[in-house]
Amino acid sequence: MENSFTCKEAYTLATLSTISVKTDAMDFTGNSLIAVTAAGTIYGTYVSEDMKKTLANDTSYLLFENISSLAQEHCADPSKAILLKDAVLVTSNGIKNTFNFLYLFIEDILAISFGNCD
Repeated sequence: MENSFTCKEAYTLATLSTISVKTDAMDFTGNSLIAVTAAGTIYGTYVSEDMKKTLANDTSYLLFENISSLAQEHCADPSKAILLKDAVLVTSNGIKNTFNFLYLFIEDILAISFGNCD
Protein backbone atom coordinates (compact mmCIF):
# COMPACT_ATOMS: atom_id res chain seq x y z
CA MET A 1 0.00 0.00 0.00
CA GLU A 2 1.37 3.38 -1.00
CA ASN A 3 1.84 6.00 1.72
CA SER A 4 -0.41 9.00 1.11
CA PHE A 5 1.57 11.45 3.28
CA THR A 6 4.75 13.37 2.58
CA CYS A 7 7.60 12.95 5.03
CA LYS A 8 6.77 16.31 6.66
CA GLU A 9 3.11 15.37 7.04
CA ALA A 10 4.00 11.98 8.51
CA TYR A 11 6.37 13.50 11.09
CA THR A 12 3.79 16.12 12.03
CA LEU A 13 0.99 13.61 12.46
CA ALA A 14 3.27 11.29 14.47
CA THR A 15 4.20 14.20 16.76
CA LEU A 16 0.51 15.01 17.26
CA SER A 17 -0.12 11.39 18.20
CA THR A 18 2.73 11.50 20.72
CA ILE A 19 1.49 14.59 22.56
CA SER A 20 -1.98 13.07 22.76
CA VAL A 21 -0.70 10.12 24.85
CA LYS A 22 -1.98 9.86 28.40
CA THR A 23 -1.62 6.61 30.32
CA ASP A 24 -1.06 5.66 33.95
CA ALA A 25 2.69 5.57 33.33
CA MET A 26 3.07 8.77 31.27
CA ASP A 27 1.25 11.93 30.32
CA PHE A 28 2.46 13.97 27.36
CA THR A 29 -0.78 15.95 27.05
CA GLY A 30 0.70 18.94 28.92
CA ASN A 31 3.21 19.54 26.12
CA SER A 32 2.77 22.23 23.52
CA LEU A 33 3.20 21.55 19.85
CA ILE A 34 6.14 23.69 18.69
CA ALA A 35 6.38 24.51 14.99
CA VAL A 36 9.01 26.59 13.26
CA THR A 37 7.62 28.44 10.24
CA ALA A 38 8.79 31.28 7.99
CA ALA A 39 6.64 33.63 10.10
CA GLY A 40 8.33 32.55 13.34
CA THR A 41 7.91 29.92 16.02
CA ILE A 42 4.34 28.85 16.77
CA TYR A 43 3.43 26.92 19.89
CA GLY A 44 0.16 25.96 21.50
CA THR A 45 -2.04 23.16 22.71
CA TYR A 46 -3.01 20.70 19.98
CA VAL A 47 -6.79 20.20 19.95
CA SER A 48 -6.91 16.41 20.07
CA GLU A 49 -10.02 14.25 19.87
CA ASP A 50 -10.06 13.96 23.68
CA MET A 51 -9.81 17.73 24.10
CA LYS A 52 -12.74 18.34 21.77
CA LYS A 53 -15.07 16.86 24.40
CA THR A 54 -13.96 19.39 27.01
CA LEU A 55 -14.43 22.28 24.56
CA ALA A 56 -18.00 21.33 23.64
CA ASN A 57 -19.39 24.49 25.32
CA ASP A 58 -16.69 26.91 24.15
CA THR A 59 -18.30 29.26 21.61
CA SER A 60 -14.98 30.18 19.95
CA TYR A 61 -14.07 26.52 19.56
CA LEU A 62 -17.49 25.71 18.09
CA LEU A 63 -17.01 28.50 15.53
CA PHE A 64 -13.60 27.09 14.53
CA GLU A 65 -15.06 23.58 14.28
CA ASN A 66 -17.83 24.93 12.05
CA ILE A 67 -15.23 26.61 9.82
CA SER A 68 -13.31 23.34 9.70
CA SER A 69 -16.41 21.35 8.76
CA LEU A 70 -17.28 23.78 5.97
CA ALA A 71 -13.69 23.81 4.68
CA GLN A 72 -13.47 20.01 4.70
CA GLU A 73 -16.41 19.84 2.33
CA HIS A 74 -14.19 21.55 -0.26
CA CYS A 75 -10.80 20.19 0.78
CA ALA A 76 -9.16 17.10 -0.69
CA ASP A 77 -7.08 16.40 2.44
CA PRO A 78 -8.30 17.97 5.71
CA SER A 79 -5.47 16.33 7.71
CA LYS A 80 -3.12 19.04 6.44
CA ALA A 81 -4.38 21.60 8.99
CA ILE A 82 -3.94 21.49 12.75
CA LEU A 83 -6.05 23.41 15.25
CA LEU A 84 -4.14 24.86 18.19
CA LYS A 85 -5.64 26.35 21.35
CA ASP A 86 -3.89 29.17 23.22
CA ALA A 87 -1.42 29.53 20.37
CA VAL A 88 1.50 31.96 20.37
CA LEU A 89 3.47 33.16 17.35
CA VAL A 90 6.91 34.52 18.22
CA THR A 91 8.41 36.39 15.28
CA SER A 92 12.12 36.67 14.52
CA ASN A 93 11.96 40.14 16.11
CA GLY A 94 10.68 38.62 19.36
CA ILE A 95 7.16 39.97 18.96
CA LYS A 96 4.54 37.66 20.51
CA ASN A 97 1.09 37.35 19.00
CA THR A 98 -1.46 35.27 20.90
CA PHE A 99 -4.50 33.50 19.52
CA ASN A 100 -7.35 31.75 21.32
CA PHE A 101 -7.47 29.27 18.42
CA LEU A 102 -5.23 29.08 15.35
CA TYR A 103 -5.12 26.83 12.30
CA LEU A 104 -1.58 25.72 11.45
CA PHE A 105 -1.13 24.40 7.92
CA ILE A 106 1.37 21.55 7.72
CA GLU A 107 2.89 22.77 4.45
CA ASP A 108 4.06 25.92 6.29
CA ILE A 109 5.99 23.97 8.94
CA LEU A 110 9.79 23.91 8.57
CA ALA A 111 10.53 22.01 11.79
CA ILE A 112 8.42 20.49 14.55
CA SER A 113 8.84 19.45 18.16
CA PHE A 114 6.96 19.40 21.42
CA GLY A 115 7.67 20.57 24.95
CA ASN A 116 6.96 23.42 27.32
CA CYS A 117 7.33 27.00 26.11
CA ASP A 118 7.01 30.36 27.89
